Amino acid sequence: MQNLEKTVSYIKFADISYPEEFPFNPAVDYPEYPFKQAALSTRNPVYDALRELLHSLGLDSGNYGKPSWNPLGTIIKPGDRVLIKPNMVLDQHGYGPDWDIFSVITHPSLVRAVCDYVVIALKGSGGIIIGDAPLQSCNFENLIESYGYSAIQKFYERSGVSVELVDFRLFKSELSGGLNRPLERRGIDHEKYAVVDLGEESMLHEISEGFLNYRVTNYDPSEMKKHHNRGKNEYLIPKAALCADVIINMPKPKPHRKAGLTCAMKNFVGINGHKDWLPHHRNGCKSSLSDEYLYSNFFKKIRTKLQEKIDVLCLKEKKGAAGLVRALKLPFGLLMKLTSKDKYTEGSWWGNDTIWRTVCDLNRIALYADEKGVFDEKKARKIFIVADMIVTGDEEGPLEPTPKKVGALAAGFDLLLFDTVMAAIMGFDYKKIPNILNAYQIKKYPISHYLPQDMNLISNTPLNGKKICCIKSALGEKFRPTKGWEGHIELE
Repeated sequence: MQNLEKTVSYIKFADISYPEEFPFNPAVDYPEYPFKQAALSTRNPVYDALRELLHSLGLDSGNYGKPSWNPLGTIIKPGDRVLIKPNMVLDQHGYGPDWDIFSVITHPSLVRAVCDYVVIALKGSGGIIIGDAPLQSCNFENLIESYGYSAIQKFYERSGVSVELVDFRLFKSELSGGLNRPLERRGIDHEKYAVVDLGEESMLHEISEGFLNYRVTNYDPSEMKKHHNRGKNEYLIPKAALCADVIINMPKPKPHRKAGLTCAMKNFVGINGHKDWLPHHRNGCKSSLSDEYLYSNFFKKIRTKLQEKIDVLCLKEKKGAAGLVRALKLPFGLLMKLTSKDKYTEGSWWGNDTIWRTVCDLNRIALYADEKGVFDEKKARKIFIVADMIVTGDEEGPLEPTPKKVGALAAGFDLLLFDTVMAAIMGFDYKKIPNILNAYQIKKYPISHYLPQDMNLISNTPLNGKKICCIKSALGEKFRPTKGWEGHIELE
């Protein structure tokens, strides 16, 4: 298993596209397929691709092609509780319904294929949850109905398999006229959530002097300081994650405005119940206490204050007052653009020194926190990664990317090595991505015990066998970074 831990597989497929026929049954009656009574699909190249990806890792290779093939049996045992964590951030593209949503979120056909192999590994016992905490304005019901998740769940129910679909959010809103209207804010059910406090072990501790400046866009900033300050660093984690024996992390790799790159590590931001417990940046110009933007600018400062006022008024359901403040903000936005020496806002730039700390904290929780949120030196669960790069996003990710067809799937076992490899394949320098570079320095509750050069890369492309330093010369997908990271993240 040690060699597998260091292995990343990246497999490309010619002319692959997503199937549209719910519930995404395979088109081939494979020997190991557990639902022989179900009708086959007319086409499902994603199922075929996932099967090839698992085979590329050599999982249960002696039984490949037989009814007994159980590729995830190395990771999942009968009776295990398994959380499948796709990227379900939005129910429509940030630019609107005319844009490809599957450049933003993990395609459900890939989730279905993975789930079938989880069913095989569990052998009739254990539990399966598919869950995420999308953006507050995501319509979760629309997401699961429109794209096939509900059909997948009903298929399993008819087949005698229980699969839960869970929205981990405790706060939901509706975006209307540029304003977030609250729809629901639920109290914390401690049977379903645990408060996990990393305290001084948090990556945020070394910048805690500036805790009053912690921010996440479109939330009341007063809530953040209750959970992150000089004395504590709390996260609200669903028991579905903490009680899991195995988490299958299914990211959609793409550039990210605040983090530079979103991949397996950043995907764990979706295991937190309240987004306003997640520091994303610190308001104000770049200093020891702030990292929202680079240079001081009066109009930018006022614009930020007005936006925070809008957010508070929206949460209090004072839509009329929020609309008036929004109108007042518009000229300050124009003056900001005319006078600012930098183009950065809301921490969406290469100088963000906050979000990587939150990302690393959540990954350490996913790896080491037990059912009660208590840390142990021994890992609490296994993690397996399957990334959807058949169609992914370019430029302004995570919410407004330009669709980019890559035609690939990737898999791995080590979160940090996986993100390091994916960054290089995408044409980015991992040493310029803070949550990757800094994660290698973590000594207590480390995200990885390996170094970049330890990685073993399997591929059906010229990347096969390449070390991290040689990936660019072998094959590069040449992703374009977000505007705030342009010129600061690319491989030289």
